[in-house]
Amino acid sequence: MTLPDGKTSLLSAMQDVGIRQYSEAHLDPYLSSALVERPWPKGLGQCSTSMSALSSGGLCPGSIMLFFGWFKEIRQKDNGHYEYSDHTRIGKDGAHIIYGYLVVGSIDPVASIKDKLLDHPHTAAHYEASFDNNTYITAASCGLFKYHENLVLSKPRHQKSIWKLPDNFKDVQFKYLVNTGTPDHCQAPYRGQELIAMSHQQEMHEWASDLIKAHTNS
Repeated sequence: MTLPDGKTSLLSAMQDVGIRQYSEAHLDPYLSSALVERPWPKGLGQCSTSMSALSSGGLCPGSIMLFFGWFKEIRQKDNGHYEYSDHTRIGKDGAHIIYGYLVVGSIDPVASIKDKLLDHPHTAAHYEASFDNNTYITAASCGLFKYHENLVLSKPRHQKSIWKLPDNFKDVQFKYLVNTGTPDHCQAPYRGQELIAMSHQQEMHEWASDLIKAHTNS
């Protein structure tokens, strides 16, 4: 996997900026073959409490999932190596940004579709042995977004975990998203990944659909 210059590997750039820790981070969700191709159907592996949270939140075929991450801008130095940029559109500490989406097609136990998930991390023996609800959520449609300021969740000039809220979010109850008592922003959890709209779900579905239309192939 390379950077947009087509020459520098993502791993090399990560090492340049000091990301050297070992982890089990893997290509999950798999939303596009444009970056790297895998033999799996597009989708997301989930298990244990994460899958339980999604199930209790009403996840079903047709549900929309939006994915966000912590992004920081980098720049290339004269020697060809990379470093974090001090001149950035999203703040020196980076920001939480929505980068992709998935419309749920089917929800299956990994064990029932292993033949479609060759070498997927969720088929590893320790996943099967250690985690309940080892599940694969197959996409009816999915994709990645290009950067746009409308996809930035973090409120400008605040910590990245302080999110600005669109007006239509004001009355929505979210599981795991903390209301700060301030009308225009909220506190994202420091750890955790499932933020589920527990009210106004039709309105949220329409908002997410509009977001996808606005930023797909843009």
